Amino acid sequence: MLSKITQDSRTGSIHPRVAISDLRDLLVSFHGKSTYGHWPKIQQILKAGEKDLIDRADELHHPGRRSVINEQDVETLRHHLDDLKPLLAPVRRLPNDTLALIFEQVCLERRFIVGRRPFHLELASVCSHWCSVVYSMPSLWARFEIRCDESSITLLHDILERSKGVLLDLYIDAYSRENDSVFGVLQAHSTRWKTISVHGVDVESLFFHANHPTYPALESLVYKALPSIADVKRVISLSPKLRSLKFEWMFTPCERMPMTEHRTLRACSLKVERWDDELLDMQRFFESVTFPSLDTLCLDVENTSENIFWPASTMTAFVERSGCHLTTLSILAISISDEDLSLFLLHIPSLMDLSLCDPRSRKADPYPLTNAFVSNLHAFRPSQLLLPNLRRLHLIFYYDFNETLILDMIVSRWLPDATYGKQVGVSGLEKVEIGMCLPRDAPEVDFTKFGPLKYLQGHGIDIYFTTYPEEWKHFRGAVPIHATRM
Repeated sequence: MLSKITQDSRTGSIHPRVAISDLRDLLVSFHGKSTYGHWPKIQQILKAGEKDLIDRADELHHPGRRSVINEQDVETLRHHLDDLKPLLAPVRRLPNDTLALIFEQVCLERRFIVGRRPFHLELASVCSHWCSVVYSMPSLWARFEIRCDESSITLLHDILERSKGVLLDLYIDAYSRENDSVFGVLQAHSTRWKTISVHGVDVESLFFHANHPTYPALESLVYKALPSIADVKRVISLSPKLRSLKFEWMFTPCERMPMTEHRTLRACSLKVERWDDELLDMQRFFESVTFPSLDTLCLDVENTSENIFWPASTMTAFVERSGCHLTTLSILAISISDEDLSLFLLHIPSLMDLSLCDPRSRKADPYPLTNAFVSNLHAFRPSQLLLPNLRRLHLIFYYDFNETLILDMIVSRWLPDATYGKQVGVSGLEKVEIGMCLPRDAPEVDFTKFGPLKYLQGHGIDIYFTTYPEEWKHFRGAVPIHATRM
């Protein structure tokens, strides 16, 4: 391929160092694979080609020399050399396993939608080398979103084949009446389910499509539907590795059920739009389950017109029975008295992250974020310390808001150093977020009273104050009208 330069002193002829036909073949070859390990060869070709171009330019100044390179070959050579230079880009030196790792990090942040062009096919279109890497990676095909209709079946089979034995991360939009065929295909791969989010279908239709279902790899389940508690508990019992359980919408009625224990579940999140008729069912759920490993509990209600009451005795019994060490608790828009809330928090001294929001009803009674409760959060004032390990606090007030009490509470939980914290038995706050969605006739918040917090802001605590319009009670997506970072 690389010919030795020979210049006949008698004829003055110049012979090319690079053969155009060989260069064309090499370009086709190198564009289809990594150039890792081939840099010296490509650099040698580029240098030889550049010398050929210099020789041709030199010939123009020495008419007596004859070159076997014609003008068309010069243009072709210049074009091929330009194509060859990108092959020296650092990314071309990456081994396939490193390139695959980069692709995985980029693509696995999002699910692709079955029936639409996946993002990783954009990577595959760059060159045949990248294409071969993309199609050799089952993990890129294991995270997808599917709408349940007959037109998806063929594509679904193809995707499941490409993903091979990799565990699946699924989002299923099951608002269609053509669910059964898709469920049958997915159920055949139920041993590969790792994360599944289902919207719009009851649990039984998907999870119990097979005669003997099992979900040995399932770790996370998100369900936005109308599941019965009995079906939920059955899914839990068939998923020995389940760590996160999240439900949206309401449960369907059920009778009392036997106790169920799940030892690996770490996070439980329940979000319902109505909880008036379903309150009894929720009580029965927590009355009949035990989660010894639970560390995150989130309860959220979207009902804005009626009070949704906290089942105090049920929740306290659940925590005591489970013996779990909660580190994260979120209670949003549920009507609970400051006294019941304080008693509940006494049972979870391990808590590090607390989020509370007053109920959004105009006539909520009771509500948790009273002046008395804020005083109870003071690190040294109450007779019995609440939450000695608290690190992060997020409160959204709809009713009472006393600047002085809030200031005193935050200051009491600031510690100059960890050693002092161990001496007094309290962990220092790291982040505080205070939201205000007060009635129109409420006194205007005096932010100047929080001036002392500016010192704490630079010494270990991030502190934020946010004011929301009153309409935020009914529309959660409202933009704050005032936000202050101390």
